[in-house]
Amino acid sequence: MFDKLARREKASWLVNDSVPHSFTFTPDAGKSLATLAASETSWNQTWHVPTAAQPPTGEEFIRLAATRFGVEPRYRVLTPLMLKVGGVFNSDVRELCKMLYQYASSYVFDSTKFTKAFGFEPTDYATGIERTTSSYQTLM
Repeated sequence: MFDKLARREKASWLVNDSVPHSFTFTPDAGKSLATLAASETSWNQTWHVPTAAQPPTGEEFIRLAATRFGVEPRYRVLTPLMLKVGGVFNSDVRELCKMLYQYASSYVFDSTKFTKAFGFEPTDYATGIERTTSSYQTLM
């Protein structure tokens, strides 16, 4: 989606753009995994790495990114059927089909446990999108 918007092209979203979808900002994921690895008290537990609360819908996410790129939020929603057909020709798309449940319904993480244990606040969506789009703009 970022690549397409950076090139002023129509972006794509998977299955359902009207439900909230959690994304973890990659630098937060890296720092949190290093934190978990260094903390013996974290071992043998399940953790959700720091992920901002109240995730946007797909439509909201694309609108935020498009605004940062200074482009119209043009996008298409790829249906499961479209992806299954694409999977016939592309193995990456075929594998993606197994993960579509994450996009069909609300997909919301709760990383409160991590935040309380390590005092690590996740990057909010607006800041994460701003930093991501800025990195694209320096490459172009």
